[in-house]
Amino acid sequence: MTPQLVKIQPVSKIYDLLHLAAARRQPVTAIYDGLPRLLCPHVLGKKSGRFHAFFYQFGGSRNSGLPVSSEATGGWRCLAVEKLSQVELRGGMAHQAAITEANVRR
Repeated sequence: MTPQLVKIQPVSKIYDLLHLAAARRQPVTAIYDGLPRLLCPHVLGKKSGRFHAFFYQFGGSRNSGLPVSSEATGGWRCLAVEKLSQVELRGGMAHQAAITEANVRR
Protein backbone atom coordinates (compact mmCIF):
# COMPACT_ATOMS: atom_id res chain seq x y z
CA MET A 1 0.00 0.00 0.00
CA THR A 2 1.45 3.34 -1.04
CA PRO A 3 1.20 6.10 1.59
CA GLN A 4 -0.78 9.10 0.41
CA LEU A 5 -0.02 12.68 1.24
CA VAL A 6 -2.87 14.19 3.24
CA LYS A 7 -3.52 17.84 2.58
CA ILE A 8 -4.09 19.70 5.85
CA GLN A 9 -7.05 22.07 5.69
CA PRO A 10 -7.41 24.99 8.08
CA VAL A 11 -10.70 25.13 10.02
CA SER A 12 -11.68 28.31 8.14
CA LYS A 13 -11.29 26.53 4.78
CA ILE A 14 -13.34 23.55 5.98
CA TYR A 15 -16.03 25.89 7.30
CA ASP A 16 -16.15 27.70 3.92
CA LEU A 17 -16.52 24.36 2.07
CA LEU A 18 -19.33 23.30 4.39
CA HIS A 19 -21.06 26.66 3.95
CA LEU A 20 -20.88 26.28 0.16
CA ALA A 21 -22.15 22.69 0.34
CA ALA A 22 -25.09 23.69 2.56
CA ALA A 23 -26.03 26.56 0.23
CA ARG A 24 -25.90 24.24 -2.79
CA ARG A 25 -27.50 21.32 -0.92
CA GLN A 26 -24.48 19.29 -1.93
CA PRO A 27 -23.04 16.40 0.10
CA VAL A 28 -19.44 16.19 1.28
CA THR A 29 -17.02 13.42 2.14
CA ALA A 30 -14.86 13.80 5.22
CA ILE A 31 -12.93 12.03 7.93
CA TYR A 32 -14.21 12.46 11.50
CA ASP A 33 -12.81 10.57 14.50
CA GLY A 34 -10.64 8.66 12.03
CA LEU A 35 -13.64 7.29 10.13
CA PRO A 36 -14.89 8.17 6.63
CA ARG A 37 -18.25 9.97 6.53
CA LEU A 38 -20.77 10.91 3.84
CA LEU A 39 -22.52 14.04 5.10
CA CYS A 40 -25.08 16.63 4.06
CA PRO A 41 -24.42 19.89 5.94
CA HIS A 42 -27.52 21.88 6.93
CA VAL A 43 -26.69 24.42 9.64
CA LEU A 44 -23.36 25.94 10.61
CA GLY A 45 -22.58 27.97 13.68
CA LYS A 46 -20.78 28.10 17.00
CA LYS A 47 -21.33 25.93 20.04
CA SER A 48 -19.34 26.66 23.19
CA GLY A 49 -17.22 29.10 21.17
CA ARG A 50 -16.18 26.49 18.56
CA PHE A 51 -17.41 26.01 15.00
CA HIS A 52 -19.90 23.15 14.63
CA ALA A 53 -22.09 21.93 11.81
CA PHE A 54 -25.36 20.03 11.87
CA PHE A 55 -25.25 17.22 9.28
CA TYR A 56 -27.33 14.38 8.02
CA GLN A 57 -24.92 11.44 7.80
CA PHE A 58 -26.10 9.03 5.12
CA GLY A 59 -23.04 6.85 4.67
CA GLY A 60 -19.57 5.97 5.75
CA SER A 61 -18.82 4.84 9.28
CA ARG A 62 -19.58 5.88 12.81
CA ASN A 63 -18.22 4.57 16.09
CA SER A 64 -21.64 3.24 17.10
CA GLY A 65 -22.91 2.42 13.58
CA LEU A 66 -25.51 4.18 11.46
CA PRO A 67 -29.14 3.97 12.55
CA VAL A 68 -31.39 2.15 10.11
CA SER A 69 -35.10 2.84 9.64
CA SER A 70 -37.60 1.65 7.06
CA GLU A 71 -37.14 4.92 5.14
CA ALA A 72 -33.38 5.42 5.20
CA THR A 73 -30.01 4.62 6.66
CA GLY A 74 -28.47 7.54 8.46
CA GLY A 75 -29.08 10.14 11.07
CA TRP A 76 -28.46 13.66 12.28
CA ARG A 77 -25.09 14.65 13.76
CA CYS A 78 -23.69 17.83 15.30
CA LEU A 79 -19.96 17.65 14.62
CA ALA A 80 -17.06 19.91 15.61
CA VAL A 81 -15.61 21.42 12.42
CA GLU A 82 -12.08 21.34 13.87
CA LYS A 83 -12.26 17.53 14.08
CA LEU A 84 -13.09 17.14 10.36
CA SER A 85 -10.34 16.48 7.82
CA GLN A 86 -10.05 15.68 4.13
CA VAL A 87 -13.34 17.48 3.46
CA GLU A 88 -14.35 17.48 -0.19
CA LEU A 89 -17.47 18.45 -2.08
CA ARG A 90 -19.18 15.43 -3.56
CA GLY A 91 -21.06 15.43 -6.85
CA GLY A 92 -24.83 15.36 -6.87
CA MET A 93 -27.53 16.72 -4.64
CA ALA A 94 -28.03 16.27 -0.91
CA HIS A 95 -29.29 12.92 0.24
CA GLN A 96 -33.06 12.81 -0.19
CA ALA A 97 -33.73 11.54 3.34
CA ALA A 98 -31.93 14.59 4.74
CA ILE A 99 -34.04 17.02 2.74
CA THR A 100 -37.31 15.26 3.58
CA GLU A 101 -36.54 14.93 7.30
CA ALA A 102 -35.31 18.54 7.53
CA ASN A 103 -38.52 19.83 5.96
CA VAL A 104 -40.66 17.82 8.36
CA ARG A 105 -38.93 19.41 11.37
CA ARG A 106 -39.66 22.99 10.28
